[in-house]
Amino acid sequence: MRKIFSSPRLVTKMYRKKDRENTENAAKYPGSFETKTMQPPAEGCVFTYHTLVCPLSDFAKKYGYEEYMPYLCNLDYVMFGVLGVPLYRRHTCFANGDYCDFSLKSGVQPLPYWPPVFTQGKGYQ
Repeated sequence: MRKIFSSPRLVTKMYRKKDRENTENAAKYPGSFETKTMQPPAEGCVFTYHTLVCPLSDFAKKYGYEEYMPYLCNLDYVMFGVLGVPLYRRHTCFANGDYCDFSLKSGVQPLPYWPPVFTQGKGYQ
């Protein structure tokens, strides 16, 4: 999997397809995940996409599960870390309201995901 993520063009192509699929799904099922692959990617990154609608965040806000969201968001670091892919993010739908950013950097080690990234004091959500 790490090889796939080392090719920004391939990843961008895959995620643009996923953006279209998410848009179609959201048209049928409002409130579903919606994503947007960013071109150009965030500064210092080889690939960036944003989650514009997160049903997990919406559910937590609606039903009072806010305290669990940082831990659920930390699972993104776990997932990418297991794949050997260095994920960096500055925004989450839950904490910042607008979107979750997923940025991949090339040639760096994944962030340690335990203790949870949001507790490490490095400015990452």
